Amino acid sequence: MDNLVPWQEPMRYHDSRIDVALRAVAAEELPKVVAVSKQRHEWNFASAHAAERLAWRDRTEIFPALLAALRAGDDRPYGDYLLSAAALLGSRHPELRPPILEYLQEQLADIARSKHGSWKLFDTAWRFDFRELQPALETLATANANEMEDDLGTAKISPPRQATRRFHAARKILLTWSESDPLTKLKLDGLSEASSTAGFQPAEHLRRQFEQLREPERQAFREFVEWMKGQTLPYNWSPERVNWAISPEALATAE
Repeated sequence: MDNLVPWQEPMRYHDSRIDVALRAVAAEELPKVVAVSKQRHEWNFASAHAAERLAWRDRTEIFPALLAALRAGDDRPYGDYLLSAAALLGSRHPELRPPILEYLQEQLADIARSKHGSWKLFDTAWRFDFRELQPALETLATANANEMEDDLGTAKISPPRQATRRFHAARKILLTWSESDPLTKLKLDGLSEASSTAGFQPAEHLRRQFEQLREPERQAFREFVEWMKGQTLPYNWSPERVNWAISPEALATAE
């Protein structure tokens, strides 16, 4: 799959047989995966990866199967792949946006028992610019950096327990969304992308923001990126991650 649909350039090959093959693994089989999820984990991952690549190629016909699998499944390790794929399509196509937003609202409303970790839900809201989730995030955000945040927010530890429902990640997203200066906004989003563990490409809204900057602001952002490469704050932060995720070259070529 990686050779046919590389994450760096999902549409490198336009051969329709690629989509037919991916649909044979994903769209036609994904509903069956839900029923046998506990017995066929390896096959489940293949189906999830195929569905994810169909989304990368903007094949909207996979969306109903993605949403059905998300709703029917339990706490499965490949569920985050399905969520990313469905969210990507929902962010690109207005007619698909309401159902994925409804699903995310439900997960955020009872985040302690969500099928996804809190980090994944927050990253999805930010990565795909789902501003409609702002009221939900406001109820989950810490008031300031000194407030003790929730250390769980997920049902993946047994037995599940009620979360305190307050997270620095939610506050960070709200802060970014409220920023009105274009250059500062892109810097804040750049920090989020560079410290994220998700995403196969830079968030699409980063590219749009960079394109809208004037040349002096672009140069200022280039200098900011060079500065970031020397920082070692988050555990997954590295010059390679910064260069891949938010360099002007990466933002100029992201599709």
